[in-house]
Amino acid sequence: MTKPVLELRGIQKHFGALKATDNVTLKVEKGEIHALIGPNGAGKTTLISQIFGDLVPDLGEILLDGNIINNASVSDRALLGIGRSFQISNVLMDFSVLENAIVAKISQTRETFRFFRPAFSDPRLIDGGLSILKKVGMEHMSNRKVSDLAHGERRLLELALALAMEPLLVLLDEPMAGAGPVDTISMTKVIAALKGDTTILLIEHDMDVVFELADRISVLVEGALIASGRPDEISNDKLVREAYLGSDE
Repeated sequence: MTKPVLELRGIQKHFGALKATDNVTLKVEKGEIHALIGPNGAGKTTLISQIFGDLVPDLGEILLDGNIINNASVSDRALLGIGRSFQISNVLMDFSVLENAIVAKISQTRETFRFFRPAFSDPRLIDGGLSILKKVGMEHMSNRKVSDLAHGERRLLELALALAMEPLLVLLDEPMAGAGPVDTISMTKVIAALKGDTTILLIEHDMDVVFELADRISVLVEGALIASGRPDEISNDKLVREAYLGSDE
């Protein structure tokens, strides 16, 4: 039996009297899309931040590929294989789409970053950057300036950059936020194409997207997991419907 890519064991995080993460235990298996859903304020982003390293759990263990990473920094976790999409700092707004991908390619190869401009004219790095863009179907936008991209296009680029390091695990925190119907369809297709090859922990409020993409779904309410299972199991779970799916939210 293969070990899970990500395993959380009894993760707890308190902010004063508030239990932001309440004894969370879950596994994310290799190649699956595992969705984490719950009402606003349920603690989803707090949990993701502990996995990524922005926050340190008060109790419990976080394992990546079987290794405990509680004490690893954000940069160390990136090198170990955790990618997180939609981080503004990962996108160079005044650079082109391809130049952003080239910077990601340099990070992937661990090369010393000497000067921006010579790197941007290196044929090997250009080919590598284009291969990153092809993963999300953006190679035809390679010469466009990032600041000129539409919201959905920028989200796709951020996903491409998160995938550039070929991470063991990608954390997607509400990729459809602010997206219109066309952008949502496009992003959903791109993420669906990654299934089986890329392990994804997905936070998303669009339930149509969640049930279309997810292999498994875990439901977080007030910091605690109340259910975890296949989409059909979650949709038929009475407690889940009462706590989340059947609510106005």
